[in-house]
Amino acid sequence: MNLFGANPRFYIGDFIYNKHGSCGPRIQKNLQLVYIFEGDAIIRISGKEHYLGPREATLLLPGREEYFTFSKKVKTRHGWCESINPQLEKSVMRAYERLPFSLPFTAQMERLAARALPLNHEVRVSQRRLHDVLAQAIFLEFLSRAGFGDGQEQPLPEPLRRAREQIETGYAAPCDLAMLAKVAGVTGPHLIRLFRKHLETTPIEFLWKTRVEIGARLLKETGLSISEVAYRTGFQNPYHFSRLVKKHLGEPPRAYRRSAWGVE
Repeated sequence: MNLFGANPRFYIGDFIYNKHGSCGPRIQKNLQLVYIFEGDAIIRISGKEHYLGPREATLLLPGREEYFTFSKKVKTRHGWCESINPQLEKSVMRAYERLPFSLPFTAQMERLAARALPLNHEVRVSQRRLHDVLAQAIFLEFLSRAGFGDGQEQPLPEPLRRAREQIETGYAAPCDLAMLAKVAGVTGPHLIRLFRKHLETTPIEFLWKTRVEIGARLLKETGLSISEVAYRTGFQNPYHFSRLVKKHLGEPPRAYRRSAWGVE
C-alpha cells in the first residue's frame, strides 16, 4: 500500500494566527496532516464543521473544500506536514476516510516536526532526504496512533490509544492499572477488556513487555550496566529485569548482550 502516492514530495510548515484568524475556502490538493500547538480551530470540510483542539491533529484529504476559523480568544499556533499533489490509490483513500477526525498530537510528532522544519529549504541532497524521512515519520506516527495498518478494520479506540501512549512515553515511571485507567478516562476493567480485544494482552502485560523491549535495545546499543538498564526502564531491581528478559527473549541479559555484540 503506497501511503503517499508515487514519488512523493513533502513540506512542513508552522504558522501563528491572531485571534479571529481564518483561512479559505480552498480545495485541498495535498495529503495534509494539520496539528494544533496552542489555540484551536473549526474546520469546515465539504460543508461539515469539525473542531480541532489544542494538542490534536487531523488528516486532510485531497479534493475536499476546506475553510478554517481559528480561536476568537487566543492566538492559534498550528503546523502541518503534507505530501504534495499525491496520486493516491482508491483503497488508500478509503482507508484514510475511515480514520477518526482527530487524534492526539503526540510529543514524538512534535519532536519530529521541530527537527524537520529547519530543513524545508535545504538544497543539499542528504538534508532533503532527511527532511522527507522525518516528514514520513510524522505521518506514520499519526497513523500508528490510529492503529492504521495493524490489520484492524477500525482504528484503535481513543481510551486505548491514550493508555498505550502513556506506557510508551512514560515506561520508566511508576505505573499501575489505576493510573492508566485515569489517563484513558475509563474504568480499570474496561481498559483491560479493550487491551484484550484489540492488542490481545492486558495493560500491565503491555507495560512490562514495553519495558523489556526498550531494555533490550539499551543492552544492544549502549554500554550501560545491566543494573542501569533495569532502573532506566522502570524495573525496581536488576533481578526482576533479568527474569523478564529471559522470559520474553529466551536468555538472560548478559547472554543476550553477548549474542547481540557477537562476542563470546
